[in-house]
Amino acid sequence: MKERIHSLTKEQATEHLVTFGLRAMQSKYGSERTNAGVEFLTYHNEVHAREVLEAATVLGSLARDRGKITSEDLLLLRIAASFHDTEQLRGSRINEDVSADNAALAMKAIGGFSRVEIRKVRRLIGATKVHMENGTIAQEPTADYLTQVMCDADLSLLGDDSIRYWRRSADLFIEMKRKEGVAKDDLKEFLERQRLLLTVHTFYTPEGSERFPNQEINLQDTEEMLKDPDRFSGLFDRISRKANNNSHSRHYYNHISRPSITPV
Repeated sequence: MKERIHSLTKEQATEHLVTFGLRAMQSKYGSERTNAGVEFLTYHNEVHAREVLEAATVLGSLARDRGKITSEDLLLLRIAASFHDTEQLRGSRINEDVSADNAALAMKAIGGFSRVEIRKVRRLIGATKVHMENGTIAQEPTADYLTQVMCDADLSLLGDDSIRYWRRSADLFIEMKRKEGVAKDDLKEFLERQRLLLTVHTFYTPEGSERFPNQEINLQDTEEMLKDPDRFSGLFDRISRKANNNSHSRHYYNHISRPSITPV
C-alpha cells in the first residue's frame, strides 16, 4: 500500500489529499446533507471547505494563467484550502496551527512533497488566521501572492452572490450562537459587525475582486435589513426555524436568501 501511494503523481496525490481533507471536515463537523459529526457546525463544515476549495481553485487558476503563480503552487493551494479548517474546537489561531499540522502529516504520509512545499502549505493555512483591527477581523497574508489568494478564497463569501451570502451568513450566526440559542439582539449585533466587515474589507488580489464582485451589494442589503424592522423580523424568523431544524436539510438551506428577494 505504501509503495502504491508513493508512486502517485503529484497531481494524483493532491486529489487524494483534497478528498481526505473534505472527508475529515464532514466526519468531524457535518455537511449540508447531514448533521452527523463529532460536533456538528452549521458554517465551518464540509460546505465551507468545498466553498473555499472552489474559490481557491478559480482564483488560483486565474493567477496561474496570468503568470503570478505556478501550476505547482495551485496544487498546494488546493491542499491548503481543503485542510485549512480541519480543526475548529481548539480556539482561534490554535485551530489554524492544528489544521496546518493535519495537512503536513497527510502530505508526509502520502509522499511526493518536499519540505519546502509542506512549509508553504503551512504558511497558506497560517495566513487565514485573523486578528481584530479597527473593530473587525483582519487576515494575515504575507508578500507571497499565494497567501493573498488563499485569504481571498477564505473570505470570498463577502463578495459572493447575495443568495449564497445570506444563506451562509445565517449558518455562521447560528453556529456562533449554538450554545445559548439565537435572539433578536444578537442578530442585530451580528449584522452590525457584518456591515463593518463589508465596509472595510478589501480583497488582496484583483482576481478576488473580479470573481467575487458583490460585496457592495451585500453591504447595501445589510444596511437595508438593519433599517427595516419588518424585514429584520422576517430574517430572524427564518433563522430561528433553521436553527430549530434538527435534520438541517437542503430545504432549510434554501430558507435564507437575499432579503430583497425573499418575502417577509
